[in-house]
Amino acid sequence: MEDLIKQVIEKDGLNSKERYSPLIHRRMYMYAIMRKHGMPFQKIGSFFNRNHATIIHGIKRYKDLTKSNDAMLKVDTEEYEQIFGEIPVPKKTYNLEKDVRKATTINDLDIIKRRLNNNLYEF
Repeated sequence: MEDLIKQVIEKDGLNSKERYSPLIHRRMYMYAIMRKHGMPFQKIGSFFNRNHATIIHGIKRYKDLTKSNDAMLKVDTEEYEQIFGEIPVPKKTYNLEKDVRKATTINDLDIIKRRLNNNLYEF
């Protein structure tokens, strides 16, 4: 998948400093897709010559535009959706025993509860 990402970035110049909206929308889409596939923010940033804070902001902005059904975002990312929409997102699993041993707060227990509800533990 990384090779495909590199090809798309080079083909469309997504690692440039240009800031017109079609490029920005495509970058944000790529940030979100890469993050969904488990890449750390710094690694995503290295593909685009950006820092991790830029990636975090781009993903938040992408989510906001997606929630508001931004028409231009849909148009600008249509091609990428066809390319990357078919690639299955790996489902992350967690170790229940490890999480229980690490849990020290109520918040940690809430996280464990949510993971149990979402079947994210391997048994």
